[in-house]
Amino acid sequence: MSQSPWPPERIGRYAVTGRVGSGGFATVLRATDEVLQSVVAIKVLAANWARESDMRDRFIVEARLLRRADSDRVVRVHDIGDLPDGRPYFVMTFADRGTLAQRIEATPMPWRVATSVVAEIARGLQVLHDAGILHRDVKPSNVLFRSLPGGREQLVLGDLGLGKLLGQSSGMTMVGGTPGFMAPEQGFTGVPLGVRTDVYGAGAVLYRALTGRSPHDPDVVIYPATTHPAVPPSTLVAGVPPELDHIVLRAIAHDPQRRHPDATALLADLDRVLTGPPGHRPPAAPPRTPTAVMPPPPATPPAAHPAGARSTPNPAHHAVARPTPGQPVAGRSAPVGSAGHASPAAATPPPAGPKPTALMPSRPQGPYASPVSSAPHNSAGSHPPPLPQGTPAQPGPQAVQAQSSGPAEPAAPSTPPPYVPEYVPPYAP
Repeated sequence: MSQSPWPPERIGRYAVTGRVGSGGFATVLRATDEVLQSVVAIKVLAANWARESDMRDRFIVEARLLRRADSDRVVRVHDIGDLPDGRPYFVMTFADRGTLAQRIEATPMPWRVATSVVAEIARGLQVLHDAGILHRDVKPSNVLFRSLPGGREQLVLGDLGLGKLLGQSSGMTMVGGTPGFMAPEQGFTGVPLGVRTDVYGAGAVLYRALTGRSPHDPDVVIYPATTHPAVPPSTLVAGVPPELDHIVLRAIAHDPQRRHPDATALLADLDRVLTGPPGHRPPAAPPRTPTAVMPPPPATPPAAHPAGARSTPNPAHHAVARPTPGQPVAGRSAPVGSAGHASPAAATPPPAGPKPTALMPSRPQGPYASPVSSAPHNSAGSHPPPLPQGTPAQPGPQAVQAQSSGPAEPAAPSTPPPYVPEYVPPYAP
């Protein structure tokens, strides 16, 4: 019996025009859809697996997972069928611009280009994870590029031959992955896998694109307890910013709990590096304006208050510093008084004598208290109006208004008492 030529000239309505690539599991052909007039890729199960029912089922599952994702960031499946010899095939998006493996085969990428590529990989992984799909084989040869109108291109993820629904990946019964890019937990059966497994794959691809080498020796099985951590990419390639070192090493941490929690978190870190220059940090808070500090009070303690008297802080004394009388303040057109109000133009200037430079936290009592009133003086030197005639002055920090049983009578005009300067302790440098 003569053997059919391979590849065949036609598969269904598709005219085969060449071979894209082949592996131990399947072969990918390039073909033309003569009805829709478009170029497609056809994936055919390898002949050595044609009689293995479990591998045939695995092939069909891959097509179903790709259709389930249904995104421009993942290879789409358009059709499915069987060859005359019984082997299954499915028709999918053709990536006419090759793979990432071809682009980094000769030389690593500049760090910004590599970071942008892996950011797109993270977006594709987001789509898969949102659809409940775990890729399990993120590597440069499974990262494809296709043309878009206007000369642009788009990155798409392909080959879900090892893909699995997240709900079915709690205890894998078969070791799967590509050495050099597979996470440590993929080297053991019965170990639960999750989205952090794909985060490791994306980090390993970024490491390879930056440095031209895998983060670990692909010929050695990765045991988390014994394998040494990967060296930072910046020690192998000049110009890689330390922020990117941190992102890569976190993504490929041996312990899954130390990696980014998902592809979204990895993407956020990569975008942060791309949008800011190397060494970019959030702007520091503006410096605080220095304020005047009052020197310590005198060593001699003030006299005690009379029995039953309580000290009430004066609100005007809560300010930190008082502007010099007559000095303009930013945003005001007039000099400022002790309470922050414009002083009257006709205010009487204070007599010669010591001038306070800052306010005390509370007004001194005892022998240093003003004999007239403990209310604050105006910074221009004027006093509050005198108490009504016949009202005795009350001790303490606050003057008490007089009370009478009859209607209030206007106070008799009187001459204001002489100005008594407020006590200011001497400054001791």
